[in-house]
Amino acid sequence: MNTSTAPAVHLLAALIPDRHLAAQVRVSAGTNEIDALPFLLEGLYLADVVVTADALHTWPNLLRIRSKSWAPAPC
Repeated sequence: MNTSTAPAVHLLAALIPDRHLAAQVRVSAGTNEIDALPFLLEGLYLADVVVTADALHTWPNLLRIRSKSWAPAPC
């Protein structure tokens, strides 16, 4: 039984196909997963991969905004 009066921690995670954790970020109070997704993805190397997400994340500008900052990892 949870007796704490503090709100539960809200996390957003990225998994790789074998279900291992690739990244995780805390969703700040007063925001939602839509706001947290760019921060989750920005730390990942995403060249030549397919990113899938819940329909909640299909807002039009997400990929346009984030693709400007995604670059191949240095060799």
